Amino acid sequence: MKSYFLKLYQFNRWANVRVLATRNSGASFAAAVDYVKVSALYTTPQVTTATLYGGFGFNLPANATITNLSTEVKWFISTPVASALLGVQPYTGAGSTPVGTELTVSPAPTTATVSTLVQANPGLVPADLNDANFKVRVRVTR
Repeated sequence: MKSYFLKLYQFNRWANVRVLATRNSGASFAAAVDYVKVSALYTTPQVTTATLYGGFGFNLPANATITNLSTEVKWFISTPVASALLGVQPYTGAGSTPVGTELTVSPAPTTATVSTLVQANPGLVPADLNDANFKVRVRVTR
């Protein structure tokens, strides 16, 4: 039995294909391979990308009582992905302390969509909303 290696180029990669042939007797012969097809099904680990936004310009009086915090975001993804998730959440402490529960949308919209997170009595004081302290985290997970 003889082994022959064919070199194939497909999808920007070279691949070796091993062809085995046995000749017991008789004349020489030629063998041809029309194509070799390989499929791979795979998954990738979830990837999350997040950005903190700040500088909203709040200048509340020190004696103000914050009774409602409304966070509005207009977002979309460019390609439909069933597992994609968008999230938004306010943070205080220069982006280190989450306020309430994150608003998530899944599947993520593919056209510009407005989502609003409303938090009644969020337990904040005016200093929490000043420019240095208040941030909003926007994330996408796929």
